[in-house]
Amino acid sequence: MAKAKASAKAKRASELEDKKKRDEVLLAPRIQLWKRFGEARAAAGLSFEEYARKADVRAFRREKKVEDFERGQKITESSGGLPYAGGDGLDEWRIRPLIKAADALGVSIDYLLCRTDNPKGATETMAAASGGWVSAATPPPKDSRVLAYFDLGDGKAHRIECTFDGADYLLRGSKVDMPPIRWLLIPPVEDEVDE
Repeated sequence: MAKAKASAKAKRASELEDKKKRDEVLLAPRIQLWKRFGEARAAAGLSFEEYARKADVRAFRREKKVEDFERGQKITESSGGLPYAGGDGLDEWRIRPLIKAADALGVSIDYLLCRTDNPKGATETMAAASGGWVSAATPPPKDSRVLAYFDLGDGKAHRIECTFDGADYLLRGSKVDMPPIRWLLIPPVEDEVDE
């Protein structure tokens, strides 16, 4: 009898562990989207209720619960939803086809939704146009001059003025063999003399 109870207990523990692993895989996209939303909301300086009013969505969640979700906590299969619809009624399965389309085509979701004419997205276009730093995940325009930070591999970054030929960052014609971190477009100057 004791052996059967121990076996049943071990089986339940194994099933719970398996469910936990499945949930981690299934919930990972939802957790990531809530964290990204939290970063964007904090950067905008908005409470969840202010966001809901500004985005014209109903705020289904209390601020405390939203903060938990934004930290990736307390999200289950039956809770969490996605934040963009006020925290309820929209899940990642409804936006997954759009994400897959953007990934397959190598363009941003903003581009697919006609929010920008730049295939890489409105944010990167605005950052580059306004002279702001742009993540290296988005390459600079072909044949442009940039100021770029490169990873030296020891937690330090090195800043180099270079060109981008559409594939590689070049310093005086030689490829820069360090991974880029971010770049800043150097605007062209009329009648510029090469040094």
